[in-house]
Amino acid sequence: MIQNFPLETSIAVITGTHSAGKSTLVGDFEQGKLSDLGLENREYPDLGFGVIDTPTGERPLIIVPETARWYADELGRPDFLGENYNLPFQLDIDFLAIDRVQAAVGSTGLVAAKLRELGKVSDTVQATLPIVLSDRSSFDGLIYSHERISDQETDIIDGFARAGFHAHWMRSFVNLVIIADHTEVEFEHDETRLDDATFRDTIAESMVRNYKKILPIDAIQFVIGNPEARKAKVATLLGAMSSQDKAVRLGLPYADWPDVRIS
Repeated sequence: MIQNFPLETSIAVITGTHSAGKSTLVGDFEQGKLSDLGLENREYPDLGFGVIDTPTGERPLIIVPETARWYADELGRPDFLGENYNLPFQLDIDFLAIDRVQAAVGSTGLVAAKLRELGKVSDTVQATLPIVLSDRSSFDGLIYSHERISDQETDIIDGFARAGFHAHWMRSFVNLVIIADHTEVEFEHDETRLDDATFRDTIAESMVRNYKKILPIDAIQFVIGNPEARKAKVATLLGAMSSQDKAVRLGLPYADWPDVRIS
């Protein structure tokens, strides 16, 4: 019988500054789109799937491509990621980044069952422990808006503790954040990126600093080296993930949300 409810799911995020090889790394684990399994998400048809090998069996992956690029493409405005970036656009991405991860989590039961049916994963316990792998998280937008918008408050919007909410969400739902080093990756020029090496470095430093503020150190890992080395390390990290990792964390009390600030 096909299970159509979320399984015991782990969530991993690959992040870092722009042009750090994140999307390439996430794409290395994607074997197709959910539509290829007959399970297309109508709202987010770009969601993908993959399989990660572990010492105790294969685990299903549900892939969430980068939300900012997806949304800019949907609007037909890639310039919103570059020179015409603005806060309303970023606030939409904040919401969509979470909603897309939740949509992926909601598909885990069907995806795992379909992969077992197709013989892509074995009928083991590991097959019932899927991983949602997301290219960036909603917290990334806070870092970019803090660095790019100097004439507006970006941590608290109309009295809503934006930074505190996203920090709380990360602590409550995300098991692992993998930060990709950019220093060995040549900058790729396109209209969605500011051609500014100093800004790229600034974002990289801010990512490390601010993720360390909201998550315990063992929830953050770093990948460096060539593409093969990066993929191998990520595969090892994903295979070892436990859905219980985040259960031991204490979430942020609502009263403390306004105290969370991007630095």
